[in-house]
Formats: sequence, structure tokens, C-alpha cells
Amino acid sequence: MRTIRDFEDRIHTENTTGDIPGFLHLYAGQEAIATGVSSSRCLPSCLPTRSLFRAT
Repeated sequence: MRTIRDFEDRIHTENTTGDIPGFLHLYAGQEAIATGVSSSRCLPSCLPTRSLFRAT
């Protein structure tokens, strides 16, 4: 999460100084969401064990 925050802080600074032009939608304060989603994608319990839909 620290890496995400450091990156966002740097992007914000560079945008403020004009080094990166345009609009930015920063994700600061939401790092835990990205970290949790990324880490949970690899859990075997999240993988379907069988198809939820039947072929008709």
C-alpha cells in the first residue's frame, strides 16, 4: 500500500507543477481496496469449482 501511496503523491506533485498535464483522478486513501482485491484474486476459495450455468 505504501508503494501505491508514494506513486500517487509523486503523480500529484508532478501534475501540480505542470510536468504531467491534464486531469488526474487520484486514488489516495483507497489503497487498501486495491491491495485487498489484488491479493484475493489468487485464493483458491474464489475459484469456481463447477459451472453455475447449465447448457440447454
